Amino acid sequence: MVVFAGRAPRADQLRGLSQPQPVRVSTGPSGVPRRVQGKGVSEKAVPIRAVRDRWRIDDRWWTETPVCRMYWEVELQDGRVLTLFHDRLADHWYRQRCG
Repeated sequence: MVVFAGRAPRADQLRGLSQPQPVRVSTGPSGVPRRVQGKGVSEKAVPIRAVRDRWRIDDRWWTETPVCRMYWEVELQDGRVLTLFHDRLADHWYRQRCG
């Protein structure tokens, strides 16, 4: 249960849920992720055991801020499952929490 504080929150106090976290990803020759490192994963690069799924999202192509991402659901060597995405326009990798 959430208790009402008696005042409405300001816009600068709000944050989105499940915000992507930047990570470092090493890839193979065809761009397939091989190792991942970053906050919420590990200080050292962790090998990726398997790619479970992958998909691409292209959206907002008609705007000034299009979205072009390649998503990867991966299983790490230690058994954890992560969802990563590569922002193809900015060439940055992120960990996306799902659920």
